[in-house]
Amino acid sequence: MDSKSISRWFEYESGHAWCESAYKYQTLPYVAEFANTCTNLPIIVLPLVNIMLLRRYLQDVNGGLVFPQLLLTFNGLASTYYHATLNLFGQLVDELSLVWIITVFLVVYIPVMKWFPEKFSKRLTLVRWIVLIVTAAVSGLCFLEPNLNAIALMLFSIPAAVVINYEGNRTPYLHALFHLLAGLAGYTIFIMFSMIDIESRTKTHRYTAAVRYFPDKNGSIFSFPYISLKERSQ
Repeated sequence: MDSKSISRWFEYESGHAWCESAYKYQTLPYVAEFANTCTNLPIIVLPLVNIMLLRRYLQDVNGGLVFPQLLLTFNGLASTYYHATLNLFGQLVDELSLVWIITVFLVVYIPVMKWFPEKFSKRLTLVRWIVLIVTAAVSGLCFLEPNLNAIALMLFSIPAAVVINYEGNRTPYLHALFHLLAGLAGYTIFIMFSMIDIESRTKTHRYTAAVRYFPDKNGSIFSFPYISLKERSQ
């Protein structure tokens, strides 16, 4: 592979005028999209908070729950890198990590999904491997031919085309708000499915779990949810 083919992955600009491109270098000269870079912090930190709160359950019962949450943290780091540099490599890693989050989420939580056919339970390992292999193949193709990634994204984002057009043309910093809300939404989803997993395996472990809120214990709209994990008394 020659130097030109390598350098194109790390050159400035991915070729797409996403997000707040009209505001480049406005805040810091070495950060292309300052707001979009900084607002990835919740996406990075919140999954780690949930991992810390559930560390005993993860160690004793189901360590697999850690993988989708670590992937969300990785996506936050990849998104930070992309919005700071706007190069093609950063864009692909950012977008493909989202695909892997969904895939690994399904692989990890399939056993507690009521819609999963009971007859496939004995072949759960095979189902998981098929999902992972297909995702790996798609990821590889996207790196070999980045245009495939663009086509796939367009197919997935057709319902959101109007919103993207409005965001790009009228409110460039709406993407930064999206980062904040996405971090909170991802964290809340992990809270929900962690509770489902804990309850569905209640006969196999000694823990009880409840959703608490901070700082308002009554759970107002501005409260922060978290899981309180305790051991059952013998």
